[in-house]
Amino acid sequence: MCVFVRFTEEQKDICIAFVDDGVFGSTSRETLNKFAELAGVFDVRSLPHTSFIGINIERNLNNKQIFLSQKHVILKALEKFGMSDCIKVRIPK
Repeated sequence: MCVFVRFTEEQKDICIAFVDDGVFGSTSRETLNKFAELAGVFDVRSLPHTSFIGINIERNLNNKQIFLSQKHVILKALEKFGMSDCIKVRIPK
């Protein structure tokens, strides 16, 4: 995994690349548009910001929060070990 970060007084840019998956974000609409132009040179697709390398991403733009989860991995493990019907308890209680 590679993480590229550029912070200036005017803007913040972050690019994360992992094998054939990646995420790019910027506070500058112009920079985002330039990044989108790479689709003409490379095989780049712009997808919804809902997952990255198997991690689900939920965003709350009003509160400027990001929530990461791998619920699907947990559910798959519970199914594999015959525990899909187990009693769920919040931790910490």
